[in-house]
Amino acid sequence: MTNEDILKKIGAKVRELRISRNLKQSELSEMCGLSSFSISQMENGNNFSVLSLIKVLKEIDGLYLLEPFMRPSEIDPEILEKFLASQSSKRKRVSRKNQ
Repeated sequence: MTNEDILKKIGAKVRELRISRNLKQSELSEMCGLSSFSISQMENGNNFSVLSLIKVLKEIDGLYLLEPFMRPSEIDPEILEKFLASQSSKRKRVSRKNQ
């Protein structure tokens, strides 16, 4: 599945939720503070920001779709500690002194 395919699927879901709430694009745009053009672009699977998606999903009760991203991490604390330790030992860029 391409990135474009994913955007189209997200847009189709946004459209489905909007219509199920009996909202016009213009009504949704007013509710979430985006332009009607932005709503149209999103529903058509054109590029949109995550912030715009969140604003829209909040207004159409679709925020549950992002729930997997909001769950607490299930990373083993020991593995996380080892990873963070390995990252801190990497070389760091030396800042230039004023000439």
